[in-house]
Formats: sequence, structure tokens, C-alpha cells
Amino acid sequence: MTQRYAKSVMTVLFLLFVVPLTVLLFLEIKEVNRRIDFTQKERMGAEVNRSLRRLMEHLLHHRGMMVPYLTGDTSFKTDIENEHSLIATEIEAIDSLSKRYGTSLKIEDRWEDFKKEWQKLEFTENTLAIEESSDTHTKIIDNTIELISYIGETSNLILDPHITTYYLMDSITVHLPRLIDSLGQSRILGVMAAISHKITPNSKRQLTVLTGSIIYSMAETEVRVKKAVLSDPGIIFPLEGAINELDAKVNSFLGKIDNKIIDAPKIKIKEGAYYRDATEALNAAFKVYDAVYPSLDNLLQERISGYQAEKNILLAISLCISAIFLYLFTAFARSTVSLGAVRDHLRYQVEFEKLVASISTRFLNTSNGNSVSVMSEALQKIGEFVHVDTCYVSLFSSDGLKIDMLYEWCSEGIEPQKDVYRQLPADKLPWATRKLKNFENLNVTSVEDLPPDAWAEKALLQATGVNSMLIIPLGYHGTAIGFLGFNSIRVERKWTEQEISLLKIVGEFFVSIFEREQAEAALERLSVTDHLTQIFNRLKFENVLHAEIQRARRHNRIFSLIMFDIDHFKKINDSFGHEAGDNVLRKLAQIISVHIRAVDMFARWGGEEFVILVVETHVEDAKSFAEKLRKDIESTSFSSGSLTCSFGVTEYCKADDNSTILKRADEALYEAKRNGRNLVCVQ
Repeated sequence: MTQRYAKSVMTVLFLLFVVPLTVLLFLEIKEVNRRIDFTQKERMGAEVNRSLRRLMEHLLHHRGMMVPYLTGDTSFKTDIENEHSLIATEIEAIDSLSKRYGTSLKIEDRWEDFKKEWQKLEFTENTLAIEESSDTHTKIIDNTIELISYIGETSNLILDPHITTYYLMDSITVHLPRLIDSLGQSRILGVMAAISHKITPNSKRQLTVLTGSIIYSMAETEVRVKKAVLSDPGIIFPLEGAINELDAKVNSFLGKIDNKIIDAPKIKIKEGAYYRDATEALNAAFKVYDAVYPSLDNLLQERISGYQAEKNILLAISLCISAIFLYLFTAFARSTVSLGAVRDHLRYQVEFEKLVASISTRFLNTSNGNSVSVMSEALQKIGEFVHVDTCYVSLFSSDGLKIDMLYEWCSEGIEPQKDVYRQLPADKLPWATRKLKNFENLNVTSVEDLPPDAWAEKALLQATGVNSMLIIPLGYHGTAIGFLGFNSIRVERKWTEQEISLLKIVGEFFVSIFEREQAEAALERLSVTDHLTQIFNRLKFENVLHAEIQRARRHNRIFSLIMFDIDHFKKINDSFGHEAGDNVLRKLAQIISVHIRAVDMFARWGGEEFVILVVETHVEDAKSFAEKLRKDIESTSFSSGSLTCSFGVTEYCKADDNSTILKRADEALYEAKRNGRNLVCVQ
């Protein structure tokens, strides 16, 4: 009989270790696998975007060659045919990537639409007028840039949590494509001006706007690459050389635009020389892209390798600890300890660990939005298992001055106390607060036995009918963030060391849940926030605008859109530097944010351009609001001096979608620009 019991004890002891280890291993490996999948998806997106970058390069060259070709310069015919062949090769390569990654990245439909547009242009390119050809090419190139940005979203690239890879990603996903597009458009406009030896006012305005976009995008690209290098100096080569070449080539090209076209009384520059300089600037931008991508991919691959190594280490450590504990537990089973007591002890612990495992699995399969119900369910299961009347989780405020009970479970017939402990000043419970912040458990068998300096706690517990309590502090990175509490109201009870040890595991598990929620919330904020101004970004605004249009259609509601930008912002950057320009953008965002209602939407559209969605507001009221903002900006002192903005205002129409209402607002904005700036115009 004794041997049989010993075998049983050994088996239970082994399971006692295996069960929690299995839970821990499951949680850790699941998290590591999630990180591996997350990073592998980033690599997919970066690989597809690299192919799209090559495609964009050939599209730009094709667009540039078509201008002189359509004017009668047949010397470009062979080069155009070569570009056709290269474009076909890149399309075939992206087709292959779309078959491999398309479902994961959700690009199949967008890619098929892109190919149809290119095929249409390819079929009709020799019959188009110069401007029509340029506009059609530009639309296709814009679609390429949009696809690059879209893949940045679907592949997790914009959610990258690491500083170095985030800045590298941001440069090749957002700023370099914009820089390349602006350089390409500037090449076309300049070549057309050089061929005709004149430039229209509209083309000059477009070229002026493009030079500002080039300066901004180049500065943003350089800042992000430099920040990435500061974070990880190991990637400086060959990034430094590529950035220096980009700076030299682009500045040289911008000088020719200003001196030979925009400010020149007569345009005398030869189209061949201008085309060559523009192409050199474009090639320099592509070189930066080609230097950034390998660094980004290597870092992502290193991260995946690190995660794989982490998983292997976890497995190895677990096996070693299992062997050690198996030996210790076997020795324990042979000791003179009462087997009946051991059996009860182990049965309790195994059942408790099964409970924790089920709760952990529930949390792993739950999104943030359902965490409240899952947490309440977890507290109920734990409270019923340990036979208490109430079970709760409270957190300290960020300054540590208040206590807030976030979750509470009460057994049947017990009155909840959540309202009593809602935003409770910590100095109302000085004894408990001091001990908990020192990571001391509060194990109180009888409230009557509390020490004299716990008089405040004693009075509160007596008022709420508590006989016994156990409070376990919750810590995060060495700081007490709250506590897990258990109250017995109907009877007094004594907590064993075994129970306290097991419940501390629960506390640590809850801390990991809070940590996960905070990390996910931070990533969510990052994906919808403009990093410079800390207001919403373009992606978030477009999503909100789409939703508001749908709401307006369904419920016959109204709203207005305000688009504005800073007048002569390029002069600020040229005179005071890009850091001063960034400070102006930040301060302007702060000024506007003060006046925005909670129901409205304020976002940075791009560069020095901003948008405001004003709900339940007719265009005349929106115009008045914009006029107030214009006056406030004009009367505010900035570090660079005085500042003005031009505003465009429009109202939602039933046939509107995102593009049509944004286009009207943009047209109204440029009307304000044409009429002297520092104005509010309505379309």
C-alpha cells in the first residue's frame, strides 16, 4: 500500500510541476510565436514594397521619356521599349509575390486594378497628348505609392515596436516614395518648360509646391535615417554615403529649378541637361531606398533569429528544471511525510493550476474590447475556488495618490464595494498603502487584530463588514501599481502560505494582462497618431471621414470639412531650419486643438497641411469657425515670427465620397492661395 501511495505521490508531484510549467511554456511560446509571425509579416511587406519601388522607378523613367518622345524626339523610342520590358518583368515579379503573400497582405484586388490601369495606358500611350500622358502616368504612380502605404498597414510595418526598424520603415514606406514622386513630377514640368521655353502660371505654382514637398520629404527621410543610425550605429554603412549623395544631388537640382525656371525671366535651360539633373536626383533617392531596405531586412531577420533562440532556451531551461524537480519530488515522496496530507496538498495545488491555465487560455483568445468581462469571470472563478466573499483588483493612479477599484466580484448576497473604492485618496489608507508600495502582503485573519497605526483601515473594513482579508501587491518593473484583494465577510479565515503563494501567481498573471493591454493600446495610438504633432494622422482621418460619410447618408446628417496649410512655410525652413519648422507645426497643432470640440476630428494631412471634420455643422458656420482660427493664428507669436494660414471650407453633399469632398476642400484652399493667402474660401 505504501509503495502504491508513493507512486501516486510521485506522479502527482511531477504533474504539480508539469502543469504550471506547461501553462508558462504555452504562454511564453505563444507570445514568441506571435512575435515571429508579426515580424515575418513585416518582412513580407518590405519585400513586396521593394519590388514596387523598382516598378515605380521604371514608371517614372517611362513617364519622363514620353514627354520628349510625344514632341517628336524619336531618339527615346528604344529606351521606352526597354522600359516596357523592365516594367513587364517587375509586374511578373510582383505577380509571384502576390500569389505568395497576397492573402496575408490583402493586396490581390488592388494589384489587379493596378495592372488594368497600366495595360490601358500601354495600349493608348502613343495616341495621348503630352499633358494627358503625364496625368495618366502620375495617376498610376500615385496608385503605386498608395499601394506601398497600404502594404505598410497590412504587413504590420507601421506598427513596428522597435525604434531602429520603425524609423527605417517610415523612411521607405512614407517619405521616400513622396520624395521620389515629387522629384518625378518636377522633372516632367521642368522638361515641358524647357522644351517650350516658357512656363504657365499654373505650372509655376505646381513646381513651387513640389519644391516645398521635395525639401520636406528629403528632410523627413534624413531625420528618420539619422535617428535609426543613432539607435543602432551598426547600420551607418552604407546609409551615410547614400544620404550625403541624396542631399547633394537634390539641392543641386532644386537650385536649377529656382534659378533656371521659377525665378528666371526667360527659360533657356536645355531639356536634356534638366532631365539629366532630375534623373540624378531621382537615382540618389532610389539609392537611399536600396541602402535602407537591406538594413531593415537584416534587423528583422536578426529579430526573428533572436525569437527562435529565445524559444529554444525556454525549452532547454524547462527540461532542466523538470529533471531537477523530478528528482527532488521523488526524494520527497520517499520521506516520512504523511502521504494523506501530501495528497490533499497536491490535489488542491493541481486543481488551482488547472484553474489558472483555463483563465490564461481565455485571456489569450480575447481581444482588448472583451477584457472587462473576462477579468470579472476570472475573479469569480478564483473567488469561488478559495471560498471568499469578495475578490477585486485595484490600481494606483500614475502619481500614486489615488486608488481605483477596476474589477470586483461578490458572492451571492454580498453588497459590492466598488463605489466606495472608486478614486479613493491613498492617504485615506496610509498603513495599507505604505506596506503595499513596499511589496508586503496584507494577511489579516481578524480585522480586530490590526495594529494601532492601521486605525483608518480598521474603521473602513469594519464599516463594510469585513472579518478577514488578504491583499497581494501587484508590481511592474519594480514599482507597485496596485493590488489583488480577497475579503471574507461571513466568517473569519486564516490564509495558509500555500494559498498565498498560489494567489501571488494569479497576481503576476494579472500584471502580465495589464502589460499586454498597455502595449496593444500604445501600438494602436502609434498607428493613428502623427509622430511630430501628436494629433491624428492621415490614415485615421480618412477612416473617420469614410465613417462620417456613411453616417450622413444613412441618417441624412450634415458635416463640413476644413482644409488649411501654412503660408510660405518653405521660407520658415529655409530661414530658420527644419527644427524651427517642426516647432511651428507642433505649436500650430496645439493652438487648433484648444478650439476643437470633442466630437470633431483634427488631423495632419501631410507636410504643413491640416484637416478638420466639423460634425453637424453647415458650411457658413464652418466658415465662421475657420475665420476665428485664422485670426487666432495670425495674432499668435511663433519662434520664427508671425504666421498666417489659408483655409478651404466645404460641406458634405449626398453624392460625396472621400475623394470628392477632399478635392473640393483642396480647391477652396488653393483659391485662398491664389487670392492672396491668409483667407478663408468656400467651395
